[in-house]
Amino acid sequence: MGIKKNIIGVAVVVVGVSFNVFAQQKGNLSSSPFFSQLPEKMEKATIETEENLLKKAKLYIEYAKRRLEEFKISAAKGDTNEVKKLAGDYQDSIMKGIEAINQARIKREDVGDTLKIVENVLQESTKILDKLINNVPLEIGLVVSQLQEVIDSLREQISIEINTIQKEENEGCSSCAGR
Repeated sequence: MGIKKNIIGVAVVVVGVSFNVFAQQKGNLSSSPFFSQLPEKMEKATIETEENLLKKAKLYIEYAKRRLEEFKISAAKGDTNEVKKLAGDYQDSIMKGIEAINQARIKREDVGDTLKIVENVLQESTKILDKLINNVPLEIGLVVSQLQEVIDSLREQISIEINTIQKEENEGCSSCAGR
């Protein structure tokens, strides 16, 4: 099963790169609907081929960071529809990353470092959105505000998870010391 996923992932990349070269030669790269979706298709293929849950979580978080950068650019352009789409994509990537972390935790994997990465990304996202909110049109500002609320909620959830893990580790270590 893993080999098949790897082959599919490589095929998507090869086709995408080939198409990219062809489109650049023809000068119509930006007008191609296939090319405009290629980065996200490549991301999806990469995630689908990754079997390690924590690596998969980190990929989702990396892709969320990319969506936030795209969000900033679209917000600066005043493209409300794209901003809404990217806000949803950002949330989706973060949530899937957290879901992968939760699955890894169920399998008793050490998720503490990965949770801290998520926490840092959410903190950075908050800073970016705080700077952005007063410099965009009202309709986009509402999207920014909604995204800030989601991030605040996620930050609280992640903080609780990190504290729980630290508490479990401390309890585990104190019971080890009594042996």
